[in-house]
Amino acid sequence: MLKTVHSHIKKVRSIREKSPSHIEFKHLDRAREIALYYGFNPIQPPEVLKSDVKDASGLENSSIKEKEDIAIHTEERIALLRTYTEGNLQSQGQPLMVAYHGSSKESRQKKKDPKERRVTLEILGSGKSIAEALLIRTAFAILEEEGYEDLTVELNSLGDKDSLNRFMRELTLYYKKNAETMPGVCKQIFKKDVFQIICCDHEKCQDVKENAPHPISYLTEPSRIHFKELLEYFESNGICYSLHNNLVVNATYCTHSAFLIRGKEKGSEEKICLAVGCRYNSLAKKIGMKREVPAVGLTLTYPKKHKEEIPAVRRIKKPHLYFIHMGFEAKLKSLAIIEMLRKVKILIYHSLTRDKLQAQMTSAETLRIPYVLIMGQKESMENSIVVRHAATRAQETVKIDDLTEYVRKILD
Repeated sequence: MLKTVHSHIKKVRSIREKSPSHIEFKHLDRAREIALYYGFNPIQPPEVLKSDVKDASGLENSSIKEKEDIAIHTEERIALLRTYTEGNLQSQGQPLMVAYHGSSKESRQKKKDPKERRVTLEILGSGKSIAEALLIRTAFAILEEEGYEDLTVELNSLGDKDSLNRFMRELTLYYKKNAETMPGVCKQIFKKDVFQIICCDHEKCQDVKENAPHPISYLTEPSRIHFKELLEYFESNGICYSLHNNLVVNATYCTHSAFLIRGKEKGSEEKICLAVGCRYNSLAKKIGMKREVPAVGLTLTYPKKHKEEIPAVRRIKKPHLYFIHMGFEAKLKSLAIIEMLRKVKILIYHSLTRDKLQAQMTSAETLRIPYVLIMGQKESMENSIVVRHAATRAQETVKIDDLTEYVRKILD
């Protein structure tokens, strides 16, 4: 798998392709093509070893309802973490952002026409809130292209280790005080796992659950800032969300954000669960690695409406633009710019998980990108962006509303 991941990433990042103006991808489906425009490298499903399955079995503690019918696939995340650390991919200076279709099991079985599509997006190596925002905005773009409407993110935050310990302590004390009002079966669930009881549907538990402590109330200051930033990304990009205090994807290794995306098929009144994800910074140490690896992932599982004709080779225009941001306000508007350019098939590079200007400039120079899009605080306030020609240093300020037309002209 290590060789496969490296080869796919090299294909996307390299600017010295055989074709002077395109990058070629074999059997690239629509979902992974959309993810590519957001910076996700399309790869084959990770190769899951028996040891990965064994490690995952000891961590099965999902609090997502079975009726949601979306598996968490912990073994695949473990396989990715193993590849990330064994291959020293963190030394590349950017987070590993990958997207794959289906699963390794499906690949081995050569399942030709499943009734549903499954697409996984993962970001390893970044603990910043922009990583969650990138995942969810990409998922929205995929689902919108598939025809789903009225998309909403259900969101919760468990915070970091200290936040979680504080919350668990208060939650345990609360349920111990109210144990006499709970049915026997619920008491047994509580003794086994306090997180399972907060998802209990038993009628006699509802009043107790309604008044139980909420994890957001126990966030440390860094965790509170992380969560606040994520909400700002949603609000700035028109992403509808609602807070759900009982949403826990996997209490064993989930940290900070847990999220679930619902939406409607056209003509339907019922919202269905389309994606689920979480941040899982603590997973690496849980499986015996020496240090934590900041990571966040999301799995989309949605009904197949029609057979997608996937071309043998899909040709994507090589990126000639690099987006550079200065300040949080500029970063808030970055996702809208990426989406605007994606809709007209313009691929750009970015380093949204980096904050230092010099690091971003160095990356653009290393990739030899001819044009740089620069947005600072002034530009974000004026809804404009600076377009700089890397070779001549000549630059022009362009209104964001005019950016697509302007870029088309300079790239023709």
